[in-house]
Amino acid sequence: MIIRLITACATGNYTDWEKFGRGLVVSMSQVYAVNDIPTSIMMNIAVLLASPLNFITSTAGALIGCLLGIPIYYIKYNLPSDL
Repeated sequence: MIIRLITACATGNYTDWEKFGRGLVVSMSQVYAVNDIPTSIMMNIAVLLASPLNFITSTAGALIGCLLGIPIYYIKYNLPSDL
């Protein structure tokens, strides 16, 4: 059932990959309540230069958080009856 749910999430028409990418990029600036892509990119570059390990862990956390949000949203709003 879990494999079918992940497949349905990845191939469904309801997954907005543009918002997924935006959430991944903007995750750094949301800590400071700034929802702006250029500012977030600048902050990501600054963190990368200051501490590459911190950049890697924060980006991995943003990726995991965004990926976990897709099945949760899909279960809540678009669960097919055959799963």
